[in-house]
Amino acid sequence: MKLPDWGKSFSERILSVALVAAILGAAGTLGYVVAFPKQGEKFTEFYVLDEAGKMDHYPQTLALGVAGNVVLGVVNHEYQEVTYRIEIRELGATIKEVGPLPLLDEQKWEQKVGFTLETLGDNQSVEFLLFRSGNDTPYRSLHLWINVVNDIGDIR
Repeated sequence: MKLPDWGKSFSERILSVALVAAILGAAGTLGYVVAFPKQGEKFTEFYVLDEAGKMDHYPQTLALGVAGNVVLGVVNHEYQEVTYRIEIRELGATIKEVGPLPLLDEQKWEQKVGFTLETLGDNQSVEFLLFRSGNDTPYRSLHLWINVVNDIGDIR
């Protein structure tokens, strides 16, 4: 068996070997990038919209004991399935809980949620807290400032 002729001079042989090594290295790098793609940032979208699904007319004043409605949304960008739950709190006390919400990667959950406030007062913070399964610390939080009046006639 005769080996291929890689050129007549020593420098041509060195260049040929270097070219083959560069091609093999590039192919190996390409294979690695395809097999193990770099993951982007892991995060979860958590948002509150008005009843119509817009960022426009959030409830600003509610009558005592009358339900307010918002649309809550969660989008999972964590590269794995995550189970969420949402707590709605008035003055630090949980008034409603939503979930569990198991979401696959890139899956979206959006739903109209009603809540009722039971304490009179202006500029009350209503908190929307998002928790991931197995964690008692909120992962994300949102809030609305709402005036709670005695009856519907007091709404300005």
